[in-house]
Amino acid sequence: LLNQPHVSASLSQGTSNLLSIQYVSGTEATVLVLKSSGRFCVQATEFAALWVLTQELCNKLHEYFGPGGEGAVPDGEEPFFITFQDSLPLHDYFALIDDHFELRRHLDELRKDLADRTQQYRVIQKRLLVRFKDRNPSPLNHLDTLLNLTFEQTILLTDGIDDVEQALRTVSCHLSAATELVLLLVKLRFGLDEENFTILRRHFSPEICDTTDQGWEEKVDTSLLHLLRTSLARSVKDRNTLPPPMKVPQDTLKLRKRITNVVDRLATGARVSGGPPGPPLDGGEEEELPPEEFGGEQ
Repeated sequence: LLNQPHVSASLSQGTSNLLSIQYVSGTEATVLVLKSSGRFCVQATEFAALWVLTQELCNKLHEYFGPGGEGAVPDGEEPFFITFQDSLPLHDYFALIDDHFELRRHLDELRKDLADRTQQYRVIQKRLLVRFKDRNPSPLNHLDTLLNLTFEQTILLTDGIDDVEQALRTVSCHLSAATELVLLLVKLRFGLDEENFTILRRHFSPEICDTTDQGWEEKVDTSLLHLLRTSLARSVKDRNTLPPPMKVPQDTLKLRKRITNVVDRLATGARVSGGPPGPPLDGGEEEELPPEEFGGEQ
């Protein structure tokens, strides 16, 4: 970050344990070095703003302390690695998921209302044309007023759709950055290697691409369910269940539960590649998900 063209060289010399940045949107983020404990504290006014600074910090630490760096660890000593010891901030992350999903639902409702109003507008137009072509036209009975009112409602709906689409794009960017942050913290918290991290990232994708038929929530939910039924399955019974059809969910409850299940199984030592299955909970009892979690019969 300090190597950007618009950053003064004196900035890196005058800051010893504190660095703050401001994004184009106005959001601020800060990284603080706690010299007494050798820890780094990253703070921001928004949850999604933590990712860029945290990722850049990890890159710089690996560049400096890694092999070939100025602070490289001598041979024979414990190699350099980064850890995250706090609990994962899933509560803040789930709040972003809820915001994204509610905007999707609101946009879908506005599009349905717009389709109804345009259909109504065409019907009124046809009736007015019939009246105008008739040699002895009957009274309009306020059809012209209804036409103008429908047109005004259509304009309001299109403006509302534009506003919601803009808000959805903004929240999608925040959700993408927050997903990148959660993936990074999961990697540091549970010590995932590059292979496991890459596979997890492909299933728990930070790429937000919503369409009218499929959205990010149902795609990630299905992908994580696949992990829970294969490499992260706790029992043979989980592996033999049929996958459910992908559809738009009513809420985000199942997705949040799915993310929590994946994190819990990674915490118990399970890995998506090259690792043993997760151990059973409570000293020997296998955790079984209900049938609706898989869409098949148990």
